[in-house]
Amino acid sequence: MKLRQLTAGDIAWLEANIYADINALWLKHKGNEDMEFLITQLQCRQKARGKLDCDIADEYFIYPNQLAVEQCSGSSMASLHASMVGSDDRVLDMTMGLGIDAMTIARKCREIVMLDLKQDNVDAAVLNIERLALSNAHALCGDSIQYLRACPDGAFDVIFIDPARRDANGRRLYALADCEPDVTSLLPMASLKAKRMIVKASPMLDIDKLISELAPYHADIIVTGTATECKEVIADIRFDKPCTGDYYISCIIPSKGRIDFLADEERKAVATYHNPTTGMYLFEPSPTLLKAGCFNLLSQRYGLHKIAPATHLYLSEKVLDDLHLGSWWKISEVRAFDKRAIKEIPRLYPSISISTRNFTIDADTLRRKLKVSENPGQLKLWGTTDHLGKKCIIIGERI
Repeated sequence: MKLRQLTAGDIAWLEANIYADINALWLKHKGNEDMEFLITQLQCRQKARGKLDCDIADEYFIYPNQLAVEQCSGSSMASLHASMVGSDDRVLDMTMGLGIDAMTIARKCREIVMLDLKQDNVDAAVLNIERLALSNAHALCGDSIQYLRACPDGAFDVIFIDPARRDANGRRLYALADCEPDVTSLLPMASLKAKRMIVKASPMLDIDKLISELAPYHADIIVTGTATECKEVIADIRFDKPCTGDYYISCIIPSKGRIDFLADEERKAVATYHNPTTGMYLFEPSPTLLKAGCFNLLSQRYGLHKIAPATHLYLSEKVLDDLHLGSWWKISEVRAFDKRAIKEIPRLYPSISISTRNFTIDADTLRRKLKVSENPGQLKLWGTTDHLGKKCIIIGERI
């Protein structure tokens, strides 16, 4: 399939068919190369809806294939990646894909070279670069490791890489050494070619394991996502900085805020504890903040009380205006988890959102035991354990 720039007529057809049956269109236009190109654009736009809302991926953006859309960064994540480079930086993107990261970075840096093994990805990137007038961006088809090896020492300021996290059979991979390319084996060569290397890692990867994989090089960690999901763990490797065993962790939720801390701060932090009581406010950290591992430090820095050492729910006498990396609830009821609670809760709260933290059973089992239906609304029930080891039920109303 030959890629080309879109015309005003193409845009009109895409808008008119935005909700069309893709399979029916493929059957109707089978063998028509130009229509197959347009159907591919339509199919990719349907997949990109809600994920790509930046002016780079506008109505004239050319998509090479569905896989590139599925694997690309969302607009907010691409903006975060671009914020990590300087205006005078020379950047190498070793795993271009759809090119959303690279083209967003291009608007921030002096120059970027972007490589991909798939010719259609490169062909689409060339068309998009031309239309967006990104004269400092250069898309090449080839093996990025061989390309980097041929570059002189100090050729780049920053190397950006998003290694593939699935094997040939579609099985998920987590450790950097298992991904393609293997970042850990690249580090010695990369340290000669650039000052920094920014690595997108799996959000499932343990941060301590990630740091150990990158040793002896220093890396700071960024954990980012939305209010409900951790999207990325990013390693910012500094080849010009000595590895001391301590490193910064930044938890960032775009439009919500950020928390920055040294790993050693969390190791040394001392939490305070308090049993939940009616009228107190409960702070539930987002999955992104939990992934960052800011537990005792959250208590110490913000004056919050943990419910128990292994229960990452926090109590306060008031809502904190400078803490938005989670959700706030006002406790309306606290009950012991006993036969009386099991009997009365279905009558009082027949439909309520349920979660468990440091509890003997998971949320689904608790829901079945209480015989209530799930309702992610203004009320929430937590099954948890207080710092005296007692099982309890907390009911909270969203602030």
